[in-house]
Amino acid sequence: MSSTTMAPRVEAIVEEIENKDDAEKVAAVLDGDVSSDDITQLAEVDFEQLPDDAVEAIIETLNDAPTELKEQFEEEINVFSGEIDTYIPSGSNVSVAERRTIVAVTATVASPVSPLPTRRRKV
Repeated sequence: MSSTTMAPRVEAIVEEIENKDDAEKVAAVLDGDVSSDDITQLAEVDFEQLPDDAVEAIIETLNDAPTELKEQFEEEINVFSGEIDTYIPSGSNVSVAERRTIVAVTATVASPVSPLPTRRRKV
């Protein structure tokens, strides 16, 4: 993708990505018209190797994507891996990080184990 067709913000983000193959895949997602093929290509990108602003830009784009593209993204990428905590999964109103917190708190509160040991006295 030539830099003349990218918005300045997208161009700056893409230029920070060291792996040029990954940069092209990210640029395809950030160009504003996300397709199913773009999602498939994005699944090959190692999010840990991307600059934080690139990951955030991808997440912003995907949070606004149609449900079917979000569902495809969720099938192809483990959104709960910790790399994309600000992503909001389809059918949800909270981010991955918030969901993780809710699950942890719920599990703690619902735990049947008493926090204090109890002993019965023999009579």
